[in-house]
Amino acid sequence: MILVFCTLASLLFQPAMASLVIAVYSNDQIYLASDSLSVMSGYETNKESHLNSKKIFKVSSNCCASITGAFGAEFVNVSSNQKFGLDLPGALGHACDDACKTTNNLEERINNIIGQFSDNHSQFIRLECYAGKRTNGVEGTRVCFWGYDTAKDRFFGSSYLFDWTNDVVASQAFDSKHIDRYYIGIQGEDNFLPSVIINNGANIKLRSAGFSKTLQDLNSTNSVSDQQMVSLIIEMFQLHKKYACQLSSDKGWIDEPYLIFKITKNSVVELN
Repeated sequence: MILVFCTLASLLFQPAMASLVIAVYSNDQIYLASDSLSVMSGYETNKESHLNSKKIFKVSSNCCASITGAFGAEFVNVSSNQKFGLDLPGALGHACDDACKTTNNLEERINNIIGQFSDNHSQFIRLECYAGKRTNGVEGTRVCFWGYDTAKDRFFGSSYLFDWTNDVVASQAFDSKHIDRYYIGIQGEDNFLPSVIINNGANIKLRSAGFSKTLQDLNSTNSVSDQQMVSLIIEMFQLHKKYACQLSSDKGWIDEPYLIFKITKNSVVELN
């Protein structure tokens, strides 16, 4: 377990947040990418500390989980000055590691991961409340699963949103059987990048010629190489980091290294 719990007299806390995961589906494969930054605000101050955080975890030979939003927090018991942390990505990684050790089918693995993670998130909400955080001020945490479902012969993306109510809102991001050409999913800060990606977007002039060419190839019968996809995704991260705060409501809190994985019917391979 990634949790530490104790009798609480009074708490201060530092909430950590992370912002961006990108998924691109095309031609029977998913390219799944994340940045590596989480931002932790100071105790009742505007000072920020930047930490490296893993946001993508392997679930099976052809599926990964990703996480954005509230990443947990570091708490301080004021009476004893004892510090302890609740690490939601660590909790998700632990649950995914457990799933990888089983022979369960993919649906069972995902259900078990969500069950374990839900327990950890509930503890996070309780600690936030003890620390004096208003429950309606707690940012949600989104966990997504991206992969190939052998039983249903489809690539998929599914989303589970955890918020302060402790209810889990599940939704389907995409199903390859209902995709004509390609799919691009933005998990986390999703206001800015669509304005660069879609053809009538307000900020398409920011993208490079190579970016536009890859989108054209994705929308046609032309083949798209791994290198093209890596370049496309890295440019998305770079544009988001540079412009998101200026041109949208997104904060743009992302940073290198940018990690990119390719998920096929049979494997998960790290490309970058």
